[in-house]
Order: sequence, then structure tokens, then C-alpha cells
Amino acid sequence: MLDTYALLAYLKKEDEYEKVATILSSDTAHPLMNDINIGETFYILVRERGQEDAEYFLNVILPTLPITNIGNTLLDVIEADIYNTSEDPAEDKIRFWLTECRTPELLVSLAAKYPEIASAMTINRPLLRSAIEGNYEEIRKLLRDEEDREREIDRQYWAPLKAELEVWRSKRRKNEK
Repeated sequence: MLDTYALLAYLKKEDEYEKVATILSSDTAHPLMNDINIGETFYILVRERGQEDAEYFLNVILPTLPITNIGNTLLDVIEADIYNTSEDPAEDKIRFWLTECRTPELLVSLAAKYPEIASAMTINRPLLRSAIEGNYEEIRKLLRDEEDREREIDRQYWAPLKAELEVWRSKRRKNEK
């Protein structure tokens, strides 16, 4: 697994870039890199070299490298953000974490670290009460309930669109005959 700084060392020919070059040229190694690290590399290049060079890296150089890109889930992105944020994050960032987090352990940890914000948010996300109390089993149940509600909202949203699409397809098939 390559990280941002290994790839940057390779691109800039900095210390240890030969090790990365050896991995990239190996027939037996299959280097992996996740979306977060690729994005971080891109943004560092934007800051250091400008948007055009960073886009050239992303669209021209990266696709030629024998690196397999591993996707990230929203949970992965949130967890990376939590672990990579300074000791004094902005309140809107904490609110985002408490709104989007889907891991009981992380919810309890966040609620313990930011109890005032978590408490204020229980109006919009009641499961935060269970996180404040450290009730993991209740959090798991409430997370499942949240997911079920979201799926139902999605189903209701897409149902008429799918029906409309099916009518359109049916008309198209009739016109093709």
C-alpha cells in the first residue's frame, strides 16, 4: 500500500524514491493506493505546483503507473478525517462527524470527546443519546433503523422515476417494431 508521501517522493525524486521506483517496476509487486491518498497527493501538488500540474498528474501520469486504486467508503473518509484532524477541530466538522458516523465505537468516542455538541444534536439524531450513554447495543439497533429509513426514502424517491423510465422504454420498444 503506497501512501501520499511515498508517491510524492517518487514523483519529486526525493529521498527513498528509488525504493518506490523498484516497487513500481517489479513484476511481482502489486502496489495499491486508496482514494484518500490519491486525493491528498493531488491537493499537495495543487498547493506546490498549481492546478494544471496536479491535473496532469491525475489524468496523465497516474494512469500510467502500475498502481491499483482502492476505493473508499464514506465511513473510510470520515474516519480518516477524524484521525487526521488537529486537536481543535471546527464545530461544523464535529457536527458533520456526529451526523454521518455509522460506527458505534466511533460515535461513543466522539460523544465522549464533544459531549456538549453531541447533546445539542440529539434533537436531530436521537441515537446520539445512546452514544453519550455508551450504549453500544442500542446504537447498533438505532443505526439499523436509520439505514432502513434511508433505504425507504431512496425507494420512494426512485419508484416514480423507475416507472417513468419503464414507460419510456416501452414506448421506445413499440416504436422500434
